Amino acid sequence: METREFKILFGSVAKEHGFTPAYGGWYLETPTGLFVLNLQKSNFGNYFELNLKLFLGLQLSSNGVELKKTVKSFSGDIFRRQPEEFREIFDLDAEISLSDRRKLLEKLFAELIDRMASGFASQAEILRLRDEGVIFLLPTIEARVNKLTS
Repeated sequence: METREFKILFGSVAKEHGFTPAYGGWYLETPTGLFVLNLQKSNFGNYFELNLKLFLGLQLSSNGVELKKTVKSFSGDIFRRQPEEFREIFDLDAEISLSDRRKLLEKLFAELIDRMASGFASQAEILRLRDEGVIFLLPTIEARVNKLTS
């Protein structure tokens, strides 16, 4: 699969799940911050890593430069990558049909990304995601989450 073709496919699925494209990534405004998806091309093979990032307290501004910086940044306050069981989706050399790749992306969104997006609705939900092992919170970030109003 070609890089361009994969990005179009991923973008289509992301858009169906409420994400807006911007500067090579996709974002979703949540009550606790800006949730960003970003595909990072590997230097070691023909595959991508999916960066899932939440920027606590950040709301969309009209400043395009700030949004571009946010989308392209390497990490957020809360950061993780795709689970290992979904790695094959992002391997462009994998022998997967377009329809099967789409189905796997839909599964990834249903099982993880949508769950994270809805979990970023409140302080309590973020802490629940942490307790369930979906996300990891560094101590300083956990302190910031604890200061959020539910």
